[in-house]
Amino acid sequence: MAEMSLQVFKSSSLQVRGPESGVGSQGLCHPGLDPGSSLALGGCTRCGNRPGASSDRRPLAHLWSALLAILLSTNPSSAQETPTLSESSAVSVITILPGDPLYSAFGHTAIRVRDDSAGIDVGYNYGTFDFDEPGFYMKFLRGRLDYRLARDRFDDMRYAYEYERRPIIEQRLNLTIEERQKLFDLLEINYLPENRAYRYEFLYDNCSTRPRDIIEEAWGYRMDGGTFSTPATFRDLIDQYLEGKSWTRFGIDLLLGSTTDVLARPRQRMFLPDEFLTGLDAAGSPESVRLAHLPDTLYWAPGYVRRESGPAWPAIVGWLLLIAVASLTLFAGARPSVQDFLHRFDVALFATVGLLGILIVLLWFATEHTVTKSNWNLIWALPTHVVLGFTLLRNKRPLWLVPYLWLTIVTVAITVVGWTWIPQEFTPWIVPYMGIVAVRAGVNVLRWRLPTLRPRVTTPG
Repeated sequence: MAEMSLQVFKSSSLQVRGPESGVGSQGLCHPGLDPGSSLALGGCTRCGNRPGASSDRRPLAHLWSALLAILLSTNPSSAQETPTLSESSAVSVITILPGDPLYSAFGHTAIRVRDDSAGIDVGYNYGTFDFDEPGFYMKFLRGRLDYRLARDRFDDMRYAYEYERRPIIEQRLNLTIEERQKLFDLLEINYLPENRAYRYEFLYDNCSTRPRDIIEEAWGYRMDGGTFSTPATFRDLIDQYLEGKSWTRFGIDLLLGSTTDVLARPRQRMFLPDEFLTGLDAAGSPESVRLAHLPDTLYWAPGYVRRESGPAWPAIVGWLLLIAVASLTLFAGARPSVQDFLHRFDVALFATVGLLGILIVLLWFATEHTVTKSNWNLIWALPTHVVLGFTLLRNKRPLWLVPYLWLTIVTVAITVVGWTWIPQEFTPWIVPYMGIVAVRAGVNVLRWRLPTLRPRVTTPG
């Protein structure tokens, strides 16, 4: 949903038509492209020219472009007044179907405003952010990254998604001219520099819910989301879009908390663009007037198919690894080389599980991500396993070691026994990995009780 487009966010008036050749009215290679658009910073998607890189190299052309840009940006009336739409205008919701990269796996939503008589055809996109924002990566990790509303010529927006071979669906809204004008005004107010940014929240405030909310404000009614035959939790809905990406799905399931394991009401399901499309199609006023016309396919990529579910590789690898570890454990005997290998495996195993636990704690308590709160994978993935790993590396036996190993076995058992009553939907793919943790913890209990099983490892120092 969060389309990774780069932007320069500048104040500018709505300019949708410029000269037919040379430098456009915004100083760009194509007339009408907004310097604050999501396509402007990286250069034109059609010809590769960068903003301000005029195809006319004459100094006079550069001077005229600069003067025109200054006049446009300092004209109070052009910066504050929204053009008046005609009766023939149209406002539509644009749904872009999911793409293959992870950032586009959930699809995208935009709003299109079109008025041919006024030369207006622009798209509004709530799913952009600025890579150059100070502290970008830390803000992203902590859930404090602001997303922004971008405005593009619709032709440029369409071209970008066609280039990615992602189908584009349009639903024209059945609004009165007054409602269309109000929606246009609201979008332009949202696009003011002081209003563009908002704190992104994956489930409740994103590029799909923002268009829904602003349409409701202009329409005057609330969308209930329609009816769905199969109830689903937020986690279920997310997993549907990760088919064929088994390792990605496994990692995300480990990090999502129990906050995603509640049933999503029909309106809440509209955080996903596909579900918003369905809800919009079912929306109507108390007078039974449909909000949207039937969906129209603007572009369909030849051969486009949704990813189908593939092999559950994390589970397959996990069970094979459990069988291998159990076999080595049973048949190792007193072979020093095998014991040495398993000892080093234990160090890596518990350190890795401990790091997973630390990540869960940080995402739960040190970020604003609501989807990672109350993650009960913490029961078996203890952060203190990192200490256990380093302790095993040094081949020492502090007094707490054996009791802690017993605690490790108990936490795995609690997770398995409490599978149905712990308020979280655990992925079954973690079962073999928990089994490995329990088996190796049990073997280490025996190792420190039976001196002949202790590894002969040379420790540092």
